[in-house]
Amino acid sequence: MDNEEFQRLVLQELTGIKDNVASIEDKVAGIETVQQGMQNSLERMKTRMDHMETRQDEIYQVVKAIEHSNQVGRAEMDSQNVRLARVEGKLKKTGEVLSDDVEAAGV
Repeated sequence: MDNEEFQRLVLQELTGIKDNVASIEDKVAGIETVQQGMQNSLERMKTRMDHMETRQDEIYQVVKAIEHSNQVGRAEMDSQNVRLARVEGKLKKTGEVLSDDVEAAGV
């Protein structure tokens, strides 16, 4: 093998290495593109999570307000039941007194 053949072989190898490096650079660029897409997706997911947390907080506040309203309604109902029971008791007593008066009068 003479010097010229050797130089040609070295040149071919260097060309092959150059092509391999170019191919690797293309693959790295593709990986970077995929990575950027993944980062964008992650950011969108974070944004959606923030919105979901906000909605969850709002729903929690609504549920707490409804629960409070139900407690107030039950308390008012209990108060009305107590008042009604007192009135009923007074009416029964009044009815008994009237009934006793009617019996005592001999009617």
